Parts: sequence; C-alpha cells; structure tokens
Amino acid sequence: MSHLQNLLLDTLLGTKHVDSAALIKIQERSLCVASPGFNIMPSDVRTLVNGFAKDPLQTRREGLYFKEKDYRCVRADEYSLYAKNENTGVVVVKTHLYLLVATYTEGMYPSVCVEATESLETGQYSPPPEASNIATFWASRHMAKLGPGCWGHWKIGDAAMALPPGGGQAQYVTVPEGLLVPIPEGLTLPQAAAIPEAWLTTLQLLHYVGEENPYPVEIPSH
Repeated sequence: MSHLQNLLLDTLLGTKHVDSAALIKIQERSLCVASPGFNIMPSDVRTLVNGFAKDPLQTRREGLYFKEKDYRCVRADEYSLYAKNENTGVVVVKTHLYLLVATYTEGMYPSVCVEATESLETGQYSPPPEASNIATFWASRHMAKLGPGCWGHWKIGDAAMALPPGGGQAQYVTVPEGLLVPIPEGLTLPQAAAIPEAWLTTLQLLHYVGEENPYPVEIPSH
C-alpha cells in the first residue's frame, strides 16, 4: 500500500465519519488512489473536475451527478465542493495538483467528514506533538475517571463537553479540567459536541464581530 493510500485510510477513514476516499490528478483527469471498494469511473472523474471548471453559481444551481446519483450542491467555490443526497454526501477539495474526494453515509457526521478532508488538504489544524493524532478538536462524554489533583465539582458519570487539543473522536479523551464545561440540560452528547468549536465560533463571528461590522452571510446546511 502506497504512502498516499495510507494517508487516505488513516486520516480520513480513521475518523469513522468518512465512508470512502480518493485522490484525483486534475491535469491528467485520472484516478491516483482510492480506498478499497471505492470505484470511481472516468465519467465520475470528469464530473468532479468539471465541477471546479464551471462558475461556482452554475455548479450550485445544476448540482452534481456522481456515481449514478443526483446530489444537491450545498457549497461550491474555487477550492471546495460539498453535495448531498438525503443522508449521504460527497466532499471535494481542490489543491494545485489534486482533487481530494471523501464521502459519508447515513449515521456519519458530515461536519467531521468536511473537517477531516479540508484539514488534510490544507495541512492545518495539526495537534500539538504531545496530543493525540486522532480527530477532532471537540468532544462530549460522560466522565470515566478523574485525574489526581482535580479541584472542581466533577464526579464519575457527569456529562461534559470540551475543546481538547486532539483525539475528540477517540473512545476516551483526556482533557485538562479547566477546559471542561457542563452540558446544558436537554442536549444530547452529539449536540453538545458541536458547541465548543462550531457553535461558539459562529456566535463570536455573527454576534460579536457582526454586531460591529454587519455583513450578509450564507450558512449551508450540509
């Protein structure tokens, strides 16, 4: 197995929220590597490459026909293309030489699929050297164990959300006590996991930044 295949499998499929992944050479319009069982036909390659060649507005209007399915386009710009069909979807990001393709299926979190794909393309959001290399940077769990010296009110079984430096998708994650926040009553664990990064970032941009510098925003539902 090549280094590229390892990168695709370990980084994307390892999140458990990417069903399949592939790398396409833009200039040659050819498939470079793909995860096992992900069979992309030449017509699918052309569809994805042409999706970036068109005007983004046209791509959003026309949607995407990929692997014999019609997808509704929820984002299309110079570097990213997101499309969905009911509870499944495809995420495509563009580099100078390649298209990185990832799909998700029912039961997977589209936001995790997007983050993993975009992060792999940009090379950003790398965890600190001492942190886990498992995605992601947010988590919600029931307390399994308390470390020595904990001074707060936490006890085993308490529900908490946090913004760890990495490893949010692992079965267990270790988080400094100061980064823990009680989960508000009525929220499920998946809902609470969206608060530390996605919701608070959105709140900051739309309320605190937007209040002083109003501007129109487009929020795709992917």
